[in-house]
Amino acid sequence: MLIRIRVEATGHETYAEKEGRTSWRAAYTEGKDNHPVVYVTFDDAEAYCTWAGKRLPTKAEWEKAVRGPEGFLFPWGNDWDSTKANVKESGLRGTAAVGSYPPNGYGLCDMAGNVWEWIDSPYEAYPGSDYEDSKYSPDLRGLRGGGWFDDEDQVRATNRNAGDPTTTTHDDIGFRCAK
Repeated sequence: MLIRIRVEATGHETYAEKEGRTSWRAAYTEGKDNHPVVYVTFDDAEAYCTWAGKRLPTKAEWEKAVRGPEGFLFPWGNDWDSTKANVKESGLRGTAAVGSYPPNGYGLCDMAGNVWEWIDSPYEAYPGSDYEDSKYSPDLRGLRGGGWFDDEDQVRATNRNAGDPTTTTHDDIGFRCAK
């Protein structure tokens, strides 16, 4: 609902809409008012957060949030349980309403699965890490949490992905705001 209000208030047109591609409007249909918005680039997500007086979380903030106060590997604990998130094994094959799965120790829902979430950090190595990834680039922005079509490895708190902040959109990429 808020995305629709923002669009009406500002006239914002997402990258997908400008390109004539499938956009959030196609996914955000009747009965999906409480589903995460998808088909938004990092730039679209950042514009929404700015309008709402918020921002996207950094990679450190997002990882602390997903792990909860206990420091778990998944929002619910250290053992895999496909019934606790909207993932490939659950068979839903699309987004679930926000809050469909139990919250973690911080009271945050859907931190694993459902949609990948944009974060406001470049896709680079952690400080002090000697791990190398050929895709590391200060020009890419991070995506965390995995989506509805991902497996256990992709929804772990430690997993990271990235996309072009201006053009990457998909039906399993969304965002959450931070204060």
